[in-house]
Amino acid sequence: MEKQGNPSIMELTVKAGETIILKGEDGATISEVKKPKRNIQKEREWEQSKYHRFTFLVDKPQAQRFMDLLPDGKRPLDWFREQVSSYIDNTLNVKTDNTLNDNNNALNENSAQDIDTLNDIDSTLNVINNTFNVESNLKEKPKRTVKPPPKQEEKEQWETEYNNGLPAKRIAEMFGRDVRAVKKHLEQAGILS
Repeated sequence: MEKQGNPSIMELTVKAGETIILKGEDGATISEVKKPKRNIQKEREWEQSKYHRFTFLVDKPQAQRFMDLLPDGKRPLDWFREQVSSYIDNTLNVKTDNTLNDNNNALNENSAQDIDTLNDIDSTLNVINNTFNVESNLKEKPKRTVKPPPKQEEKEQWETEYNNGLPAKRIAEMFGRDVRAVKKHLEQAGILS
């Protein structure tokens, strides 16, 4: 226990699994606090049941160029998640379109190949155009998306996860929130000091 400048304020450092009991001068227990041990195995099982981890390496110059092209404040992880969602949506739309075309027998095989070629060229031009747009938009300040405030149920889940040993940064990533918002709530709840 270290006394700070004010003799009535003390700072304690607690390791996972330790218990703190505060007693008054008369010996009566004022408060008892126990920091739970982290259950790493439970965290991993939960992560594996909810998420799929992607790990890949990118050439350093390419990675740096990619990160330079990202709008300020956007993390590569967020960009990757958006791309996965977009790819799934586009793939489902293409399959639906192809099914309709097959059912209607409107196109023969050669014209379908021509359309696919045109679509490939169009996609390539869109990618090039988007790249130029990203570079030109870097001069402009990106617009921030404002998420609705978290509901009480989500805040309670934050507290539970923090009490189970997850750091605030990991909790923010799991729920797609800013780490500052999570820390602020945990501080207001008296869990994080």
